[in-house]
Amino acid sequence: MKAVLRTCLGICSLLIVVSPLSAQEDSKGCSDHRLLSRMHNFYITSCQEVEYDSHDFYDAERKKYVIEGHKWTINYRIKKGLKPAGVLKIRKNYVNAVKKIGGIVLSEGSRTYMRGPKEGKETWIELNLATTTTGDNYSLTVVEKTAMEQEVAAHARPMATDIKETGHVAIYGIYFDHDSYHMEPESAPTLKAIAEMFKTNSMLNICVVGHTDMTGELEYNMRLSSERAQAVVDALVNEYGIPSNRLKAKGVGPLSPVSTNRTEEGKRLNRRVELVKMGSFGSGQVRTKSPEERQVSSIVGSEFTALLDAANTSYSEGIKIETVDKLKMAVRSVWDEVPLTVRHVRLVSDPKNYTSKKNNIYGKDEPIYITSQIFGHKLKEVGDGYKTSITTDFLVLDDAGNVLGGQQDVYKFDHISPIPVTDFSLDLTYTLTGAPEGTYNLQTTVNDKNSGKTTKFETMIEIR
Repeated sequence: MKAVLRTCLGICSLLIVVSPLSAQEDSKGCSDHRLLSRMHNFYITSCQEVEYDSHDFYDAERKKYVIEGHKWTINYRIKKGLKPAGVLKIRKNYVNAVKKIGGIVLSEGSRTYMRGPKEGKETWIELNLATTTTGDNYSLTVVEKTAMEQEVAAHARPMATDIKETGHVAIYGIYFDHDSYHMEPESAPTLKAIAEMFKTNSMLNICVVGHTDMTGELEYNMRLSSERAQAVVDALVNEYGIPSNRLKAKGVGPLSPVSTNRTEEGKRLNRRVELVKMGSFGSGQVRTKSPEERQVSSIVGSEFTALLDAANTSYSEGIKIETVDKLKMAVRSVWDEVPLTVRHVRLVSDPKNYTSKKNNIYGKDEPIYITSQIFGHKLKEVGDGYKTSITTDFLVLDDAGNVLGGQQDVYKFDHISPIPVTDFSLDLTYTLTGAPEGTYNLQTTVNDKNSGKTTKFETMIEIR
């Protein structure tokens, strides 16, 4: 499953017309964060400022802290022709600077995590040196921790309308502490609106469904999503007086995403609570599902739920192989709704053993090996087998975003298996024949021929 691309980039004349001086000026609209200056002789290649976002920080024991607030990302590079500063020198400079203003260092390494002084706004800092061995480039991510200003209020009437028309509604106004089912006080207005909806729709019964993103282990996320859904049910019953026989809690973890898990915004959309219209609970009578229930069967479908229950039973009885089989079947039952996604993209130095490359620097005409994993590809039934059909397209861009070359259908994979193959490794080999020294963005588009879905990922490399 390998594709080799040899593209001769006829771009030398194009690169020559780029002014060396302009390439070493700060990117337009970018500047240092007010808390920290830059290393001497470095310039800003790109930056991003987001009013409210989240970022992961880690301490020395790899405990994760998800910090939300005003976020800056600033990328720096040494000016051309100057000697790199060295990784250690850059790290020590920033560590000393943070300590000098009363901050602390959580952990040091290729990614160093720090926290600024607690006076005023709580500021968290990541110094990223993972893409260099010489100290010729680095990036800073700074998050000023703040509580999000709630601009959107939940209202009972629109929620009831959505449930009536579609059978369900996604709720983003319920907030939990990190890795916990403890609800934050900011959730109160949304819970109140849900309670009002119940009181004005006396025949309405709801299943509260908890969702997580893909971060962490499946078993943990399944449990956490169930606990969060139950926390919502408990709050509605105990604090707002909603009868318990009108509510049920379910958790489906990361198995029903509405967006990609490759971006913070996508993860935020996937972390949600949904209200799903149901019939009477606990009657013991057999009834036909309503159109609304059938429409959202992928969320709390009987097949998926039954498979998870069966897996749990097998596990409690010590039948581990049957537990795995049932879990695989549960994943397969929702597989077609998973968006086409590429994860675990990395450069490798040895494609036979998948040894990770220590940096992204290559010599001229040196092969570039990339491995990744594809999720969400459609498994087309052919006879008694399952067909996977994937192709990829390829573009080369310079660090300014200009397209320099490319090729369609670089990689083609058609395979029929007697079992549904959800674990799919995409291994690529690129060679930029004749490319001059510089930084390049390798953009790969993955096409699923069975479903028509496409997705893309980018890999930054440097040729010296």
